[in-house]
Amino acid sequence: MNLRKLPIFLITSLVLISCGNRTSKSTVDSETPGLAICQWIEGEWTNKSEQGLLVEKWSRLNDTCMSGLSFLINGKDTLFSEKIRLCARSKGIFYLPAVQGQNENQEVSFELVRSTSDSLVFENLLHDFPQRIIYAHPATDSLVASIEGTENGIQRKEFFRMLKTR
Repeated sequence: MNLRKLPIFLITSLVLISCGNRTSKSTVDSETPGLAICQWIEGEWTNKSEQGLLVEKWSRLNDTCMSGLSFLINGKDTLFSEKIRLCARSKGIFYLPAVQGQNENQEVSFELVRSTSDSLVFENLLHDFPQRIIYAHPATDSLVASIEGTENGIQRKEFFRMLKTR
C-alpha cells in the first residue's frame, strides 16, 4: 500500500467503524423500548371515597420494568388488591396485572397501543373485562386511571381519580 494513502485509508476506516457502531446501538434500542414514556406514573397515588382508600404505588425496578401495587381498603378490610408489572420487551411495553382471586392469581397481559406525554393506553381485546386500561396524567399531582370494555354485552367504563402523595 502506498504510504501517502495510509492516512486517508485509516480515517475512512474509522468513520465507517464509527457509523457501524451507531447503527447497531440504535437497532438494539429500537428492539427493546425503554420505559421513559411511563416515568410519570412513578410514585404513590391515592383517592379517599365512601368506598374506602384507593392506593396505587409505582416504583422503577430497572430500565425495562416497573412494579405497581394497587389496593382498596375500608377500615381494616382490604376490598381489592392487585400486583402490577409494567415491562418493556422486544415486542413492546406491557401492563401485567395479577388480581388476587382472579385468573388463578396469574398475570394478564395488556399491550401498550397508544401513548402521549401524558397518557398510556393498554389493550387486550381477548380479555373478558376490561379490554382497555388507560392512564392519564392531566396535571403534575394527579392521575386518572380508567378501565373499559364490554362485559356481558354491555359497554362499561370506570374512572379512578387519584392525587400524588409521594
